[in-house]
Amino acid sequence: GGEQAGVASYPPPPTTGFSAAPVPPIAALIARETSTTSAAQVTKHARRVFVGGVPVGTTEDSLKDFFDDALRRVGGMSSESEADGTSVIDKFVNSARGFGFVEFRTATEASNAMAFDGALFEGVSIRMRRPNDYDAAAAASLGPAAPEPTLQLNAIPFSDAVRPMDAAENAATMAAAASQPGRIFVGGLPYYASEMHLMALLSPFGAVQDTSLARDPATGRSLGHGT
Repeated sequence: GGEQAGVASYPPPPTTGFSAAPVPPIAALIARETSTTSAAQVTKHARRVFVGGVPVGTTEDSLKDFFDDALRRVGGMSSESEADGTSVIDKFVNSARGFGFVEFRTATEASNAMAFDGALFEGVSIRMRRPNDYDAAAAASLGPAAPEPTLQLNAIPFSDAVRPMDAAENAATMAAAASQPGRIFVGGLPYYASEMHLMALLSPFGAVQDTSLARDPATGRSLGHGT
């Protein structure tokens, strides 16, 4: 059991007292960036909107400027976007086919932008829709699905066929609906929605006896709200 001649004997390395080596700063930055990117991809469906009816010649910058300006005018920007000066973080336009996509900083801003259905962009009435990958159930925790009722929509021009309510009208309509037993006010509806659409929307929450949409007396078009 003695030491072999000419062979040094060293004590075993300690097994305690050492901690894991710190993560290099560059690796931490990469990990954080990856986490942020993944979260953005998960919520993208709720922060993006489809814009139809854009005129030929529309550029990505002009579409971005329109939505930033419109959200600012109606009071639909988040506080972070107001500080940064922009709500739009990405955009795509195919002007030859008359459509585009706009991605916003928050899901709430995307929902507010849905109120611009029928708004005039470069003199043309645009259509606002959710993208095909929109998941209402998954988006529920990210913000309201409908535009905020306090939006000052009279601050931007709309097509003559569309006359959205401003905040005062919205409040009056909600109060009128609340005064009728068994009826609730539903706002922020797309202008193509019918009474049957509204009934299908509300039926999962209980038996619906009747639905009614407010309509323009001159054109018969929905005004985007009902009871």
